[in-house]
Order: sequence, then C-alpha cells, then structure tokens
Amino acid sequence: MNTLVEIVAAVRRLVPAQFDELRREIERVEKDSRAIRFEAREPGDIGYRLVRLADGELWELLRRSLAIKERSLGVRWLLYGPSAPLRLDLPAAYLALKHLSGESGRHFDDRECSFSFPFALDVEREGRTFPYLLEVRNYGGALEFPIRRVVGGRDRRLAEDRCHDPFEREFGEEEIQRFLLRFVLRLMDLWRVIRRRHHEPFVQTVARNQVVFGCCEGKVFGKWYQREMTYTAALRRYEDQVRREQVRADRRAPRKSVAHTPRAGQ
Repeated sequence: MNTLVEIVAAVRRLVPAQFDELRREIERVEKDSRAIRFEAREPGDIGYRLVRLADGELWELLRRSLAIKERSLGVRWLLYGPSAPLRLDLPAAYLALKHLSGESGRHFDDRECSFSFPFALDVEREGRTFPYLLEVRNYGGALEFPIRRVVGGRDRRLAEDRCHDPFEREFGEEEIQRFLLRFVLRLMDLWRVIRRRHHEPFVQTVARNQVVFGCCEGKVFGKWYQREMTYTAALRRYEDQVRREQVRADRRAPRKSVAHTPRAGQ
C-alpha cells in the first residue's frame, strides 16, 4: 500500500479536472461512511439510505424538489393519539437525533419550531435509486416528517407550487408509513441506549404553542402552558437552571496549565 507521502505526491501531479474529480469522490466516500441505512428485510423489499444535510445543502434541494402530501398521520397518531403505543417526547427525540446525526440545523421558523434535522433520502427499489428529501422537525409540541421528491432543475413541475400525491411506483403511501415507523422505532431504540448518559443541559421553546422542553439535572422535561404568564415564568426558570448548571460544569472542568515565561532579569 502506498504511504501517505506517496499519495500526496501523486495528488500533486493531478491536473485541475482530475483533482476536482478526486475531491468529489472523497466527499462521496466520506458521506457514505456516515450514512444511516435501513436494509431491505426480504427480497423485493425497499431499502433506504439517509445522509445528513447541512443547511446550504438543504436549501439547494428544497429549490429543486416537489412537496409530497402529508403522509405521517399514522405515525403521529401512534406517537400522540389518545392511547398512543409509542412514546418519544420532544427532548428525547432531539437528543436521539443529535446523537444520530449531529447538531440541529437552523433552517426553520423559530416561532413554530426549535430544531430541524434534514436528510437526503435514497429510496432503493428494484435495482433503482430514487432521490428524496426528509426533514425531521418539531412543529408545536409534536414531531413531523415532511418528505419531498428531488428532481432535475429543469423539471416543469417545479413551477406548479403544489403538493403531489406519493409516487406509488417509487415511494408510495404505504411505503412512506412503514419507513417513518421504522425511523421512529430506530430513534426510540437509540434513546433507550443513551437516556442514562450525561447530556448537556439545554432548554428549547416553541413560542407559538407555549411549549418548553429540555434537560436539567440529567432529566428531560417538556410541558405545554395554557397561560402566557406561566409559560414565560417557566421558560425563565429553566433558562436560569441551565445557566447555573453550565457555570458549575465550567468550575469543575480542569484548567489548562499556562507555562511560566520568565521576565527579563529573572
């Protein structure tokens, strides 16, 4: 195997076009290494591959993608219905998503949302790959999972500005429901693993719905307030608590030693 020095020397001999191609290939390999996969469970089943997007990448894909009509109602009923069999509250969802793919993006309306985790979603079916976009975010006091179909920049449907029915031959309504259920179950399993680990204290809010949630003293919390006065008071109380915990953590953190530089004449 070539040494690193030999590899660098070989790279230096590339012409600009070859160097650009190499850089794209390295980026592809790096993204593939951190992809989240849902393998097909049996022959003929659908596989999924998710790669976390930066905000700039999300914005670019939003510009050339088609909105798909809401198809997460079944999963949301399982999470928030009267006798919901699944339980994944907002702080747990946020921490699981953060552990899975890194910190939240910032592409959202901060009066209605407080986190957003966008993914490029490849739907792998019958030897073909169909490009989609998945965003996992909180809207009010609940999770939502908008999905879009990525198309070419010259696709005429981009000018229509409407929601499309799911494309059944690619990623139909039933497949969307099953995929979202698998995704939520993955988050729930992950939360069971990390829930007892140390989590940095935080507080988030959804101002429009007067929802406050976060983590203090190692415990997650979340509550919806009917009155603005009690909502504001609770938010300030939790923000003060988070600040106190951060100060205590800073005091406990080991300080870096500073080398003593003798003064002239010493």
